[in-house]
Amino acid sequence: MKKITLLFLLLFGFISVVFGQTLLISQVADPNDIYQARFVEIHNLSGAEIDFDVVDWYLARYSNNNATSSDIKLSGVIAIDGYYVVAYNQLYFSDAYGFSPNLVSGFINGNGNDTYALYVGGNSVTGTLLDIYGEIGVDGTGEPWEYLDGASKRNSSVTSANTIWTASEWTITRPAATTDLAPLPVQLTSFTANTTKTGVVLNWATATEVNNYGFEIESQILNQVQNDKSLWEKVGFVEGHGNSNSPKEYSFVDPVVAERSRSYRLKQIDFNGGYEYSDIVTVSESLAKTELFQNSPNPFNPSTKISFSLAEAGKVNVSVYNVIGQKVAELVNKNMESGIHNVDFNASKLSSGFYIYKLETPNFVKTMKMILIK
Repeated sequence: MKKITLLFLLLFGFISVVFGQTLLISQVADPNDIYQARFVEIHNLSGAEIDFDVVDWYLARYSNNNATSSDIKLSGVIAIDGYYVVAYNQLYFSDAYGFSPNLVSGFINGNGNDTYALYVGGNSVTGTLLDIYGEIGVDGTGEPWEYLDGASKRNSSVTSANTIWTASEWTITRPAATTDLAPLPVQLTSFTANTTKTGVVLNWATATEVNNYGFEIESQILNQVQNDKSLWEKVGFVEGHGNSNSPKEYSFVDPVVAERSRSYRLKQIDFNGGYEYSDIVTVSESLAKTELFQNSPNPFNPSTKISFSLAEAGKVNVSVYNVIGQKVAELVNKNMESGIHNVDFNASKLSSGFYIYKLETPNFVKTMKMILIK
């Protein structure tokens, strides 16, 4: 029994020295534009992969001046020299930074004056404190470590954990938006879009790249509201060159329906999750035929947009039917000019299920399906 106890103590001591001093809190963020994108980042400088399911690791948050904390057990694996992100909200974080966090917890809700601490071997009561941001039992408002509406990043020169918060180890930026939490790593020199028989060809080039993970390509139908995030759709991804001091060229083909004019933008993402949007480019097509397009969003609840194009002016009817052929809504019944048209359909009074919408002109009839999910 004594040998087992001694072995455990030696093992725990080895974990504390080898891993504990080189697994540290590297960033704490409270972005002023999207508070739901708050997060805490942990950096592995141990020289070995760490499996949180083998040894217990906990992240604790002390709110205001409380001496007791809310704790969350870390899970999964953090790679050598890797980063592990615990976020407040999955959707807001992913939308703001372009990648998914490793762990999500509602208690990552530090509003600029809360303390975060990293424990090994147990939680804040049973474990060993290895690293800390802030001071336990102290309200951070007005303190040197306050990060309200901002972000605090561990300086790259810091290579070991510290159980006492030390101002010289951190750089605090206030206020910070989600797009300001990381340096902009890429100098984009050109971005163009052209239509071909195979679709829309996008070409862009960079002069230099630092920490460039890659580019998400986003698209939306021309003339929609460009600051509405829900209307921008990710249509592809192109891997970046990481670090480069020489010009690089990129290309991507979007095999879209040529009849629809579109806007495009690039979302450049670095390896730490920071991102920046490019300018918007557009491709415009003269519409040579009448066409009905898939509604967006689809599935929807309770509203969606139905789009169609008209080759010439004339009488138009757009109606919605249930699966047994009963008309449940008439959206358009009038003369309309040629071009692209968008019609909003609100199905708040209808039940979930499949519906059929029909475009009818004197020389054209087409139906398509859509799904209402409540």
